[in-house]
Amino acid sequence: MSEDDKLLKEAKKLSWDERLLHKNWKVRIDANADLAAVFDSITDPKDHRFREIVPKAVVPAVDVMFQALREFGSKVIPPKRTLKMLPELFDHQDQNVQACSKGLTLELCRWVGKDPVKSILFEKMRDTMKKELEAELVNVTGTAKPTRKIRSAQDKVLEQDAMPTTACSGLLKNPLLTPTGNR
Repeated sequence: MSEDDKLLKEAKKLSWDERLLHKNWKVRIDANADLAAVFDSITDPKDHRFREIVPKAVVPAVDVMFQALREFGSKVIPPKRTLKMLPELFDHQDQNVQACSKGLTLELCRWVGKDPVKSILFEKMRDTMKKELEAELVNVTGTAKPTRKIRSAQDKVLEQDAMPTTACSGLLKNPLLTPTGNR
């Protein structure tokens, strides 16, 4: 077994956070690949492996979706696909998965509104879960705004910053035309 294989094997014992922020790039790549595999396996609403997937893997994947939605918004993370898989997550046997699903649902409500989320989810949920979620939805107020931008959106902002903001912005640079330049 090579040094890299030993390192990767030892790194698998670490938490997701430690693996994703590890100083060795191979460990980070391996962690991203593992997380992507878990994420892909739970985002398909027709996939019946929810019951078989270990909660240790589902909780971080749902948390990644929650963080992505919170930071990038519903324009980048399409809510439709997420809403389709949430009923399966609410029916999961593990309470941690249900709690993470509730958090993701509340975040979705901040982005797309309570009524669209309720209309899609509530028809597929158990009554007890509806009551719990309804009690939590009372606390959701306001609308969310993204805290981060994807690279293409960052590039657009840079292009807009490089362009003059008004047609007469060049005139304001002339000291003879500014209020302090009047002599």
